[in-house]
Amino acid sequence: MPTSFTYTDDRLIISETLKAIDNKLTLDTSYTLVLQLSVKQIQTVGPSGAVNNYAEVYEIDKNGKELGKFKVTKFQAVVQDTRQRHFIWWTPHLSLGLMAGYNGDKLLGANLDFSVMGYGLTNNDLSFRFLEVGAFLSDKVGFLFAPLAWNFGRDLPLLSNLWVSPNFLYTGSKPGVGLSLGVML
Repeated sequence: MPTSFTYTDDRLIISETLKAIDNKLTLDTSYTLVLQLSVKQIQTVGPSGAVNNYAEVYEIDKNGKELGKFKVTKFQAVVQDTRQRHFIWWTPHLSLGLMAGYNGDKLLGANLDFSVMGYGLTNNDLSFRFLEVGAFLSDKVGFLFAPLAWNFGRDLPLLSNLWVSPNFLYTGSKPGVGLSLGVML
């Protein structure tokens, strides 16, 4: 004749049934674990635009009181980035590059530029930089001005900050035009 036993508390329901079949005793055990969990997901965005996600999982009772904290060893956060590109009035950056220009003479050399404004997601994740001024050194020393620089390396796997900028240049008494290719420092 079967004998049954049931134990119940806030989290656990255990049912046991003892049966005699063909002169053998069998014990059937089943249980149901009832957990109420509270999950806190924390997302931080640093000044560089780096997104970090953290998760904390707590067991709670029927009144919402925390009973204990679970150790989370691995989780995956799927978050849609809703940040929009915007104009940034003050985002100073230096860039170092190569310059080719023409002012009646062909000019090839190195340049160092400074820009103050940009357009992008963050100060360090820019698509465009504006009002770039700098100096270059070829067979002559000169100054240059670029109204904008475009980050065409943005989608390249290794060089994500590769900039190209058309510029106006000046050496001594000769104005000219040029094109710079540089990396942001």
